[in-house]
Amino acid sequence: FRYGKYLGEAFRGNNQLKYLNNFGEGWGMIDRHDALVFIDNHDNQRGHGAGGDMILTFRVSKWYKMATAYMLAWPYGYTRVMSSYYWDQWWENGQDKNDWIGPPHDGSFNIISPSINADGSCGNGWICEHRWRQIYNMVEFRNVAHGTDMNDWWDNGSNQIAFCRGNKGFLAINNDGWDLKETLQTCLPA
Repeated sequence: FRYGKYLGEAFRGNNQLKYLNNFGEGWGMIDRHDALVFIDNHDNQRGHGAGGDMILTFRVSKWYKMATAYMLAWPYGYTRVMSSYYWDQWWENGQDKNDWIGPPHDGSFNIISPSINADGSCGNGWICEHRWRQIYNMVEFRNVAHGTDMNDWWDNGSNQIAFCRGNKGFLAINNDGWDLKETLQTCLPA
């Protein structure tokens, strides 16, 4: 649970992305070959379990997509991508009183399957983060970069980072409020 909490803190601005250059064991987490990692799950996206309001969910999609991209590009752990459903939140005294609501269902409480819209997104109350273009492309990135380590880390001393995965992949993330204007080595073949 610390993995998603730490990335949530970084992408929400409570820590700087530049410090992610040794994320994983360098942050006191277990060996990368033994770790199951995720940004959120069915419990902590509702405020249960570790992480509190630092957990990123589909409700903050820009940060969620960036954190998921980092997770899938970073050579640490066995990754899991959430596939959620929508529920109306009802906040009272800092707690979502609707955190108990289950998946979309009919009048007999049978779960309603997601529909697939023309643009590939889900309907019928399902979010289906795994179908978001940025996320399914990063799943492919992870598959292609499998077996390579991180190299050629770059950061601007704040919240712009970039790194390679061998000569198989390159990721740049800008979580600053201004454009990233830098010539970067991609490590990719010409």
